Amino acid sequence: MKLAIGRRPEMLDVVLIRLSGRKPLLRAELQADYVDDQNTLVLDAACLQHAGPLELAAMVSMGTWAAYQNRKVTLFPPYDQNVASYLTRMNVTEHLGTVAKVEGPQVLQNRKDRSETLLEVTKVTPSNADDVARALGQVAIRKFGMRIGTAVYQSVGELILNATTHGLSSADAFVAAQLYSGATSGRPGLEVAVCDSGVGVLEHLRTSARHQNINDGPSALERALERALTSSEIDSVGGRGNGLGNLGHYATRGGGGRLTLRSSGAVAVVELDGNRPTLCNSVATQLDGTWASLRVHLP
Repeated sequence: MKLAIGRRPEMLDVVLIRLSGRKPLLRAELQADYVDDQNTLVLDAACLQHAGPLELAAMVSMGTWAAYQNRKVTLFPPYDQNVASYLTRMNVTEHLGTVAKVEGPQVLQNRKDRSETLLEVTKVTPSNADDVARALGQVAIRKFGMRIGTAVYQSVGELILNATTHGLSSADAFVAAQLYSGATSGRPGLEVAVCDSGVGVLEHLRTSARHQNINDGPSALERALERALTSSEIDSVGGRGNGLGNLGHYATRGGGGRLTLRSSGAVAVVELDGNRPTLCNSVATQLDGTWASLRVHLP
């Protein structure tokens, strides 16, 4: 795991990730620092006030990948019992409980079937990728109708495809989703996140001779988001998918939204209304793999 700020050579792989406030992983910079213990990853969610699919999937992805590397993983669950309960509801504490030391009581609850509005954090592999994308497509179709739901299904399927091909690592990839009524934000919609711990966009693109001119994370994300670049061009499996660049086209049919990508020391934000440019910037905190978060609004 590369997560680090101001790398100190004697503590290269020791890091603390603070998840505080509302949807902290959608911010450009992560709150990361060192801890006084060797070979440790600390996920500090004590001050987390609201978690979206990206926080849910990323926490599990980071913890699982660190444990696979034989690193110690510690989770500090949220003080807010509602947020702690949501992490339990969405399978975060279940996944991390097998690889991490949880410093605090876990909130128990009687779980009800909410498959019509959410997808708990789920491991995705090449064998179940189509089933997961199809299930999310059905959620979108029930809420948005066939035309919009199908467009969302294609977009989500593309994110999952990337995570389970060139993004796949020995620790697998994870997806989470939530359907929002709009009672709080005023904009009903569907939010999906897919997080993997693979080689990342930059390193994968540079395996192709045609992309050897790419030297940094922002340039890699820009290239991956180009509309003409299809998955068959960047995917060693080849021949499948519609390309990350087409996500904007699909999601815009559904009333707009936002796609956020984090990989290779860079973050890209794509506003899906078609009126604002894509922003690709370098960030201080690097990480293995790629995080993708897609929010689609109901028109």
